[in-house]
Amino acid sequence: MQAIFLAIGNAAGTSGKSQAWFSQKKHERKKDELLRYLHQARHADEHGIAPIASMLPGIMTIRTPEGFPLFSIPGFLPVNLDPEFEKNSKLTVLHAPPQVALRAVENKGVRYEPPTEHLGTPLTDRSIANIAWLGLKYHGEMVIEAESMAANP
Repeated sequence: MQAIFLAIGNAAGTSGKSQAWFSQKKHERKKDELLRYLHQARHADEHGIAPIASMLPGIMTIRTPEGFPLFSIPGFLPVNLDPEFEKNSKLTVLHAPPQVALRAVENKGVRYEPPTEHLGTPLTDRSIANIAWLGLKYHGEMVIEAESMAANP
């Protein structure tokens, strides 16, 4: 994404219209939580030594018929319980698989938390895959805008 951003910035050239548009995009990247985080996480990954993501263990939770958790077992891998157990006990067994989670990153003493919103909209899916997809989508749309501007100076 950084390469796309830099290539578009270089292509903006000396045209006042394209420079103003790219300046707005740079401002947006600084202000938007998701874009800022992706930019800083790339920087931390490339120039730092701290990890930018962590592996979270899977978890098994057993809930009452009312939905209250009785107990949870972190790090527990899914197992096939006797199907009669859930049917007869009325307890619910939930398995959450292990997953990769983004970590806060630091650059020049400033801490950047994983994003909770993008372009003013709260993120309901904060998975690493969705964060990456939203970043790629934004940059893809930016390329389309730049191509349109080049075709209609």
